[in-house]
Amino acid sequence: MIFFSSLKRRLQLMVVTVLLPVLALIRYADLRHRRSIETEFGNSVRPLSLMPRGNLNRHIDETRLLLLALSHTSEMHHEDRRVGTGFLRKIHLHFPEYANLGMADSQGNFVSSSVPMKRPVNSSDLFWCSS
Repeated sequence: MIFFSSLKRRLQLMVVTVLLPVLALIRYADLRHRRSIETEFGNSVRPLSLMPRGNLNRHIDETRLLLLALSHTSEMHHEDRRVGTGFLRKIHLHFPEYANLGMADSQGNFVSSSVPMKRPVNSSDLFWCSS
């Protein structure tokens, strides 16, 4: 009881007793507000995150159609690979979103490319080239 005998200590105890619950309520309100903002943000961003998936699927389908169309052209089956390379360069001008358009033989060696290659490229170790 000696600790609480002075008026100063009693006032300090009263201030702490009043402030602790107030600080706890402020902290609780802040946490609830943060959670509501996170939930609202998540709900507003979710449709945006689903949009690219649809665009990606459409881009994959369009790429598949382009490659299928290219595989049926006579230029890609010409014996002189320079014909195929020239043809791919012309096609690449119409599809600049692709880094490169190329053709590989059954062993995975690139034989035609719309972008000049510095050295021979072999893709036989890639999943799409397995036979």
